[in-house]
Amino acid sequence: MCSSLSAQRLVLIVEDDPEIQELLQLVLADEQIPAAHARTARAALSALAESRPTVMLLDLGLPDAAATPIASVLAAAREAGTRVIICSAAGRSVDELSSRTEGDAYLVKPFDIDDLLSVIRRLLDESCASR
Repeated sequence: MCSSLSAQRLVLIVEDDPEIQELLQLVLADEQIPAAHARTARAALSALAESRPTVMLLDLGLPDAAATPIASVLAAAREAGTRVIICSAAGRSVDELSSRTEGDAYLVKPFDIDDLLSVIRRLLDESCASR
């Protein structure tokens, strides 16, 4: 683990559904993992620039994805050194997601919270080890 629990371990939740976003924040708080949130791609770009999170959980079904392309969010995440977990609604496979987007991990909704936490912990640990 990183020596500090500050921005080095921040997870940015980019999710437009307020109930899912709130649930994810509660789960991360229970695990003592600091989290911030954004509900649009445009807000995600701002949050990436301001807080430089370690990990971003990115929902592909954002309402403004046509105006602010997901590719722009992914590029900003790479520039910030943020690891990305791509999430998408049921109907898409992990193989389809990985072939169409550049993430570090992929989850299809609905996903198991334990699986999500495992991926987040792995990416946080890898990020700390590489610093």
